[in-house]
Amino acid sequence: MSLKHRTTIWQELESWADELPRWQRFVLTHSVNHGRLSDEELADAYVLFMHDNCLADDDTKKVDEVEIPQFKAPSPAPENDSFQIISLSDLRNINAVPNSSILAFGAALTVIYGHNAAGKSGFARVISDACFSRSRPRILPNVYTERHEGPLSARFAVRRGGESDTVVEHIIGDERPPDMLRVAVFDSQAARSHLTDSNPLGFRPLGFDVFPELIRVQGEIKARLSKEMSQRNKPNQFINSFIDDSPVRAVVQNLGDKTDLDQLRRIGTFGAEEKQKINNVDLELQDLKLKSKAQTEKDLSDTIQDLQTLERRIIDVIGALDSEARNLLANQCQQLTEARKLLSIHGADQFRTDIIQSVGSPAWERFIASSRVLASEESEEYPEKEDRCLFCHQSLSDAALNLIQRYWKFLESESKVIAEKAERAVGESLQVLNGLDFSFFGPESRLRTGLEKVDSELANIIHSFLRKLSSDRAEILEALKQPGLDFPQYDESDVVGRLQSLLVILKERLNKIRSSSKAKLIRDLDAKHVELRHRQVLNKLVGQMEHYVRDRKWIQLAKDVALPALNTKSISTKENQLFGIIIEGQYQQRLEEECEKLDCVIPFELQTQGRKGQTLKTLKVADRVPDEILSEGEQRALALADFLTETNMNPASAASVFDDPVTSLDHLRKRHIAVRLAGEALVRQTVVFTHDVVFLNMLLEEAERLGVAVTKHWIQRKEEQPGHVVVGDVPATSREWRTTSKAKKTLEEASKLSGSDQVEKVRTGIGQLRRILEELVLFRLFRQVVQRWEERIMIGNLRKINWSDELADKICGLYDELSGFIEGHIQSDQCLGRAPVIGDLERLIAEVECVAEQMKPERKS
Repeated sequence: MSLKHRTTIWQELESWADELPRWQRFVLTHSVNHGRLSDEELADAYVLFMHDNCLADDDTKKVDEVEIPQFKAPSPAPENDSFQIISLSDLRNINAVPNSSILAFGAALTVIYGHNAAGKSGFARVISDACFSRSRPRILPNVYTERHEGPLSARFAVRRGGESDTVVEHIIGDERPPDMLRVAVFDSQAARSHLTDSNPLGFRPLGFDVFPELIRVQGEIKARLSKEMSQRNKPNQFINSFIDDSPVRAVVQNLGDKTDLDQLRRIGTFGAEEKQKINNVDLELQDLKLKSKAQTEKDLSDTIQDLQTLERRIIDVIGALDSEARNLLANQCQQLTEARKLLSIHGADQFRTDIIQSVGSPAWERFIASSRVLASEESEEYPEKEDRCLFCHQSLSDAALNLIQRYWKFLESESKVIAEKAERAVGESLQVLNGLDFSFFGPESRLRTGLEKVDSELANIIHSFLRKLSSDRAEILEALKQPGLDFPQYDESDVVGRLQSLLVILKERLNKIRSSSKAKLIRDLDAKHVELRHRQVLNKLVGQMEHYVRDRKWIQLAKDVALPALNTKSISTKENQLFGIIIEGQYQQRLEEECEKLDCVIPFELQTQGRKGQTLKTLKVADRVPDEILSEGEQRALALADFLTETNMNPASAASVFDDPVTSLDHLRKRHIAVRLAGEALVRQTVVFTHDVVFLNMLLEEAERLGVAVTKHWIQRKEEQPGHVVVGDVPATSREWRTTSKAKKTLEEASKLSGSDQVEKVRTGIGQLRRILEELVLFRLFRQVVQRWEERIMIGNLRKINWSDELADKICGLYDELSGFIEGHIQSDQCLGRAPVIGDLERLIAEVECVAEQMKPERKS
């Protein structure tokens, strides 16, 4: 299977993350994105852990306040998906590097040279912070400047595929931009990470370093959980508040994770009812101690009879005024209203006239009814033709006779009968309501005083209830007299039920008195008194006890669920599984190949071992730990080989950055590393920071040999400020210094200037000629027998030297003349008093070219 079709560690980790509980997914994602979780992130992981295991309290940080990041590990890129960093600029508050400094990166190899303290590390640290690195170096602002405006930040220009360049703003310490994770950084801290001092020499491929972080975080969470468990594990000191034995004391003594909190709250309820019970117990004790058993029994029996009478009286009153009774009364009122309306509309309409306006009114009806009674006194057949009007004594006309006969029929009509029936029903209800008596529960009544002795609270409730019913009766009577008024709503009350419950208790007490001795009754009442007092004490402590019980339940849940969830065996199993899928065999082979390329051929064996939830990759040499055998340089080369193995096994890798990769290495291994990194630039964008001039020269030579395009920069310190970038220049030999092309270009630029600007440009060109002459002496005259930045001497090239004293004198003279025009050198007599002009540069270019031609031929064998 080709590498690009193999499953990657990122795919496997992302798939695994989907299976994990929320808190572990949070830890895994941060481990992949950042490496090591910060203290704040660790605190958030603990919050999620507590919520996921049902251990979070109300004061615990809410889940929605914890941001769970997206899994941003680099994914395998398509073949046409290229990524390149173009430049690094606008470094704000980064050490003492000026904001104006810009570092451009080529598509192949970029070489950045700088002396110690020149500011090179400022750029390298920013890249390490923004890109994939096994550690995040601490970056400080300029410590010699008191004020720093804004955060520490930098700006990357990047190019994705065929798209135009885009800008990536990066705040130091913030989450790394996803695309920048495709750029891997190797520096001294990365080397230590690849070869951990505290463990056997281990190789942790890209992505596998999350597993020890998972173990570390779970250990931190376990420590926090254990600390909280210890803080919550307090002794039960509540029992000290309960001296005598009682059922309440037994509950308190057994407080723990099995305690029923609802039951505890019920037992701890102590209100007016319980206070009344204590008073009742006290009264019973007092009665028993002051009275004989027979007298106590008689008094209690009388009280029961009074309460039974009270129960009946209340039921009678409720029966006349409850919701059902009120609905009946309302219906009677409605029927009366409708009957009167019907009688008014259908019976009286025939008598409507403009002469009498009140036809159909009650007064009018009473008038007709009274006339009928008076007429019947005169004659049963009244009215007849010969009869006279009862009022005016005039003879009745036919019309009057007809009108009076119709009046009599009206009084005998059906609607009239219905109306009269409704009137009688309402009248009877009024009589019932008026006959209700509420005095049976007056302040001095026997029923009330008797109830107050056994349950004063219930007595007050019944008094309020009856007073409300009395008020309702008055309103109902008014509504019955004036149809159309609303009835007051009936307020339901369980006074009868409570009264019946009290009767049951009193009857049980009476039975107990009859069946028990006086001594036993006193003992039982004493026990009841203790229990009630204990409930009173419990009522004051129940809040603290609930907190204690919740702590015990919390601790037990932590033991049963949370602690097992922190077992690291599953992490070790997963790492071993992924190592077998992704790495084993393939990694061993690639690492051996890289070691061979770096001249670090050691008979090592790569071993895997699961331990404490992680898989260790251990390198053994002759059955011993390698750091006991290998030199520091071999360890450095081995770490670099491991880094290159990881990078080349990651399909998403787009660029590699190396910060001083040859520290502690000899010149022979430097050559191997130069060859390897130049070859790496053929595969992906490669950036190398170095202060080693020998290695720099080797790297440039290998790049030239392989045809790799090189972008060069020289970071210098100017006027005590580091970080100034000189573009296109490094202190190394190269082909461009073996011709006068640079000086000719400077001549062209100088011709466009005037005055002091032209003088300075001419001096620059002359300085370039002097360096070219030095390069030609090494390369052509001495045939590279001794190279400027190499320790080796090529003795065989001595046969090629074509020496001439005349040529040597000419070279020395030309060199002196060139030096005389450059500031900072003692000028020769011929140059004193005048500045160089364009003509001098033209002449000197020609002379250097002439000398170069004379140095060109080799000595004939």
